[in-house]
Amino acid sequence: MARNAATKELKPRRIVVGLAALPSSRAALRAAADIAARTQAELIALFVEDANLLEWAGLPFAREVGLTSAVARTLDTVAMERRLRSMAQEAQLALAEMARGTPLRWSYRVARGALMTELLAAAAENDLVVAAAVAEWTPRRLASSAHAAVLLVQELVRPGTPVVAACSSALPPVEAARMLQNMSGMLGHDHEVTVALLCESTEEAARWADEVRKSAPDLRLHVVTARNEAELQTRLAALRRPVVVLPEAPPGPGAPQAARSSRPRSRRRSP
Repeated sequence: MARNAATKELKPRRIVVGLAALPSSRAALRAAADIAARTQAELIALFVEDANLLEWAGLPFAREVGLTSAVARTLDTVAMERRLRSMAQEAQLALAEMARGTPLRWSYRVARGALMTELLAAAAENDLVVAAAVAEWTPRRLASSAHAAVLLVQELVRPGTPVVAACSSALPPVEAARMLQNMSGMLGHDHEVTVALLCESTEEAARWADEVRKSAPDLRLHVVTARNEAELQTRLAALRRPVVVLPEAPPGPGAPQAARSSRPRSRRRSP
């Protein structure tokens, strides 16, 4: 029997990783570089200068407190811009070091705005987005806003690391099957996937899961159901795994591709 076309594994066109002034950005970069090298995809690294942080630094009462000295210092926009430029340069050097001696194809850009907004604008449907989790962007919000799957990491994700997929039953099962199988292949899970499914009805959730299994019979699927966003967050926290958020309604072939970031500054590198 011919294998269902929906289950054909496709390599991601690009791995788009978001970097910012966050401790977990380095883990996101390493995870993205590992996946790009394994799938032979191009790696696009986007360092985002937080526009809100710069705005706060310009306020007359803004202060920062040294972590070890506990000394308060006045903040200003110029100093904050200088610090962010330094962090962006450090991230670029770290990426160059990771790519040294490998066939990894990569490019590097700097933009100003909000991390997830800029990252989603830079990604197209067949990309994989990798980023540190950002509190205001819940899985539900990501699912309804993203065109590509988004891998949220807090620490390094190595091949075979158990990952949970978060998605909504609004995602057609045939599309879910395709993306879940691709995700399994990319992350080295041998087609075993746990899904945290946002769905108000357990009966509807069961029908959705059955349709996914029919579309991808070689996918070993374990589904936990959440009736609302709060329950989804609780389920994900209990599973204690990196999360891949699947877009609720991926655009069709005629949909527009990646939008232009607000203020990109490109630095391209390839081996």
